[in-house]
Amino acid sequence: MPTPSLAQDQALEAPDGRPNVALIRFCVIPADIERSVRFYRDVLGYDVVFDGDIEHPTNRIVLGLEPEEKARFIILRSDKQIDGQDVSTIGIGLLTIEGRDDIPNANMPNDNSIAAGQAMLAMRTDDMDGLVERATAFGAIMPVAPVETQTKRGTEYELVILDPDGVRMHVVQVIPPEPKPEPEAGV
Repeated sequence: MPTPSLAQDQALEAPDGRPNVALIRFCVIPADIERSVRFYRDVLGYDVVFDGDIEHPTNRIVLGLEPEEKARFIILRSDKQIDGQDVSTIGIGLLTIEGRDDIPNANMPNDNSIAAGQAMLAMRTDDMDGLVERATAFGAIMPVAPVETQTKRGTEYELVILDPDGVRMHVVQVIPPEPKPEPEAGV
């Protein structure tokens, strides 16, 4: 069955005429899937919502799997509200293919430098101190310890942390300004 072009498929367009696309998951191909699960679960607080083999023929084709290859896929999700904002919509996927020793490691910086093609995730927390404590206990690389910035939203603390495979994450905590006291009546 031929695939319609974007011009032919009006259902793909949003009301303003632009394509209607949303990020639902960020996927990492880790060197050590169990270590990555521990990082995302124990340091960042994500929950494993799926852990299974990739068996559907279409998914196997998309991933370029040979018939004898076994692939495991784990989806982690954060069912959280931070500062009244739902942050549970994007999942983190971890994919491993058993017996594939020929998958090259990405050349990711392990310091505060950046590289062309490198992904950077922006995340929110409401417990920066707890995150730093868990990351330190895990042995995670934090190229930038929390730095403080004053913004319109209040005081922001931002740190840069790397997952076990060098995926760079900028994690921000916002402390809203204290409300100004109401002036007393009759003054």
